[in-house]
Amino acid sequence: MVDECRKAGVFTEENVAFMEKVLAVSGLGERTALSKGILRLRQGVTKAKGYQECLEESDTILMDCVENVLRKTNITADQVDIVIVSCSCFAPTPSMAARVVNRFRMREDVLTYNLSGMGCSSSLICVDMVKHLLQAMPNKLALVLNHENITSCFYLGDERPYLLVNCLFRLGGAAALMSNRPVDRAMAKYDLKHTVRARALTDPSYIPRFATAFEHFLIHTGGRGVLDELEKKLQLDQKLMVPSRDVLHRFGNLSAASTWYILSHIEHYGTMKKGDRIFQLGFGGGFKANSAAWVARRNVTQSHTCWQDE
Repeated sequence: MVDECRKAGVFTEENVAFMEKVLAVSGLGERTALSKGILRLRQGVTKAKGYQECLEESDTILMDCVENVLRKTNITADQVDIVIVSCSCFAPTPSMAARVVNRFRMREDVLTYNLSGMGCSSSLICVDMVKHLLQAMPNKLALVLNHENITSCFYLGDERPYLLVNCLFRLGGAAALMSNRPVDRAMAKYDLKHTVRARALTDPSYIPRFATAFEHFLIHTGGRGVLDELEKKLQLDQKLMVPSRDVLHRFGNLSAASTWYILSHIEHYGTMKKGDRIFQLGFGGGFKANSAAWVARRNVTQSHTCWQDE
């Protein structure tokens, strides 16, 4: 990333050095991904952040996520009743949810929702939203897509606080299927037990021992300092933080998609057992802190392509 910034010729050498120092302590590894739009910086700034470059990124990520989740579950697109997409910084018209529906030729009566500006915890907002929709509508299947468009939010100025976005956020996205259809019970991996949405305005006076209630933690990969502080505040053993730290190192801050990557890490390495309890925690602008509690319905060992080369 630092090399691309130097080639762009829009940053002072002092600010490039600043980003280099941030990256050195960020917890990100050398294999995180940038979008084609950002990589085109070397060809000139005007080609880096246009509408088409942003659309190309979101289309590529989201359509691939949909294809993968439908293939893995043997679900066809016409079975999907609800589509929810979250992307904070890029909200085109027609929406990304509409583009997904059109690309996969979903039914005309499919319900679509597109969330923007909801920050890194929007995956949990989507989960909570699906929970309420499925409570009101029986026999439905919902597709959740979480992604952040890093082309649109790549910062080309000189204000150092904003340069942190360039250092931490990376390319990625995730899809999940949630259902209350009886036919899906045998295939389902997890039961959603509880969701909490909160605005965190002050430090809590009491923090429970979360490690006594959950076997796995899906903690948003906001950065190494964020994970260090949460490990301390939640009184978690270091091994419980390994999946989150591995995701941060391999993929960077993936915004709302990060907690799904952490779950894929746990599944890929075969540590999810029947009855295990999972705490999914996202936080972001607002300031919002949202969470969900899940229980594994069975032992879950599933190969995920994003971890196959590790």
